[in-house]
Amino acid sequence: EAALGCPMFEFPLSMDRNNYCTFCAECVKACSYDNLALRVRAFGKDLWASGRRVLDESYLAVALVGLTVLVTAEMLTAWSGWISSLARWLPSGVRGSLKPVTYLGLVESVLLLGGSLVAVPLLVLAGAAQADRLSGPHRLGLRRTFVVFGYMFIPVGLAMHLAHNLAHLLLEGGGIVPVVQRAVALYTPFSLGEPDWEVPPLAPEPVVGFLQMLVLVGFFVLSLVAGHRLSLRAYPDRRTASRALIPMAALSFVFTVAGIVLLNQPMGMRHGM
Repeated sequence: EAALGCPMFEFPLSMDRNNYCTFCAECVKACSYDNLALRVRAFGKDLWASGRRVLDESYLAVALVGLTVLVTAEMLTAWSGWISSLARWLPSGVRGSLKPVTYLGLVESVLLLGGSLVAVPLLVLAGAAQADRLSGPHRLGLRRTFVVFGYMFIPVGLAMHLAHNLAHLLLEGGGIVPVVQRAVALYTPFSLGEPDWEVPPLAPEPVVGFLQMLVLVGFFVLSLVAGHRLSLRAYPDRRTASRALIPMAALSFVFTVAGIVLLNQPMGMRHGM
């Protein structure tokens, strides 16, 4: 009567991770014995410490790797040329009946969705099949292997996202100053000075590139640690766990290298200013 039930349908006594907790504190208000506590754990430990493993979370983790890689590729100066080349494979009747912006957008959408939701998950599924074969008599089955190891790709996708946006923050983030100055001048009776739109970057490009590589490599190591811990929890002995990890570690390495290569290519604007 003192509080509502958990809006996320979590049961505090069995929680071993904070994936779905929104810190609404309804459980705290409902407990009259002060039996609830907030504990801090090591960064990334949720990836392997939880006993709850479900297919939709693993699939989402893998799909986000593909999405972050493709969204980064979309920023390359060569991207529009690639899309135009792919669009030439469309039947002439389709191209003739649609505006270029429509069929080019259709090709781009199919590539983004197909790559992130189909192609990359299929690659990881193939890796899971190989890992299951290498585990010998202690096989978990294809589905369970995919579910267990899918969580190790969360750091890879997160690293790509952070590294990509780190460049935006450090190279373009200073632009917030003239934007605020202009907004204050337009919508308030005050003034913060004349906006200077020639804003220098917050860090030189070599430093930004170094930080991006540091993020990618660091999170790749975290991916390997997570995969190792997940494998040890899933298999009865270290030898089997190590063998099963090899294909998934190789995929994590491939995705990380893809990110490094993409971030070292010339970037263009996704839209006009």
